[in-house]
Amino acid sequence: MRFGDTFHEHWSTRSGPVALDWLVITCERPRLWIGLTHMSVTGPIVVQYICDVVDGGTKFTRTVRNPARPKAPTPEMIARIDEEAVLGLGNIKRIVERAE
Repeated sequence: MRFGDTFHEHWSTRSGPVALDWLVITCERPRLWIGLTHMSVTGPIVVQYICDVVDGGTKFTRTVRNPARPKAPTPEMIARIDEEAVLGLGNIKRIVERAE
């Protein structure tokens, strides 16, 4: 996805499904990508992905910010997000390695 592109994403939450429309606000290939969306409960959500070259591969860092969020996420919420990230990265890794 490039600067200015948009995409739609569906999240599953405890209170039900959430549909998000994202806008790519930064794209500096191959190192940096930032997306922006808005969720009625938490306000704007900014997701940043950074890829750094390290010995033997790439270090992938994801940062999620909710600057107007009314309260901090609970440790349980963070644990679920981390579990989903591990699953998602595993899926990406499998797809990339199949393409090689």
